[in-house]
Amino acid sequence: MKRTLAAILSITVTGCSFVMVSGPGNVGNPPQVYPDCSDSMTWPIVDGILSASFLLSGIGVVGATHDESSSTEKGGTAGAISAVLFAAAFGAGAYIGYGRVSKCKETREAFIAAHPNGMQPTGYVPMGPAVGTQNGYCTQQNTCNPGLVCAGMPDHTNRCMPDQTQPAIGTQGGACTAQLTCNVGLVCAGMPDRTNKCMPAQVQPAAPAVGAQGGACTPQLTCNQGLICAGMPDRTNKCMPMPAPGAQGGACLANNACNDGLVCAGMADHSNRCMPKQ
Repeated sequence: MKRTLAAILSITVTGCSFVMVSGPGNVGNPPQVYPDCSDSMTWPIVDGILSASFLLSGIGVVGATHDESSSTEKGGTAGAISAVLFAAAFGAGAYIGYGRVSKCKETREAFIAAHPNGMQPTGYVPMGPAVGTQNGYCTQQNTCNPGLVCAGMPDHTNRCMPDQTQPAIGTQGGACTAQLTCNVGLVCAGMPDRTNKCMPAQVQPAAPAVGAQGGACTPQLTCNQGLICAGMPDRTNKCMPMPAPGAQGGACLANNACNDGLVCAGMADHSNRCMPKQ
């Protein structure tokens, strides 16, 4: 019997849940840190199955030796007692393991409820990046500095990480720098959503020279050879190609002749041009 009790004691001490399942420990109320404990019911279930198996085995041994000889019955009784003790040991392990896992889950839920933003408790001074900066904790409003987003981490904290969906600061489509500057070839432009973003610089074509085709007329309203100074709809004067001789607006031909439907008329600049008949 002493050997049996010693065996039972060794199983109790080294059983599955006693060794493989850990509780949350003393982490305060509310918890000050996220508990490092077992949250799986695997080992308590294993202990429960073994406990039930030994209990059924003990009952079977008692029933099988009930009508046997005295010595056989005594041996059966001892075996039944051993089975029941094993069942009790594993049953205790299952009970304790279940309690530890349940307490672990409750404590973790209490920590998350006490610190919904994953922040450390009041008075804790974090070592590392400042709040709102990259890899730092998010603010109480779950916001971060421009270009960063508040993301949940495996350690159940919320930290500011680069926004993978947004271009980098200073690049095309990204936010302007704090000095409202951008990378080469980009300019900081105001957006309809009241943000400033870096957009391609719009290169304006060089204006034609004065007197050249498409350019402004000279102060004397003259243009380069082959061009005439013409009034534009925007009330400016620009140099445009001169019509061919004999065509409408063009110089008159020899003998002051023009194409059909046109007549040679004297102009204010003392030149003769072909104009429509009145």
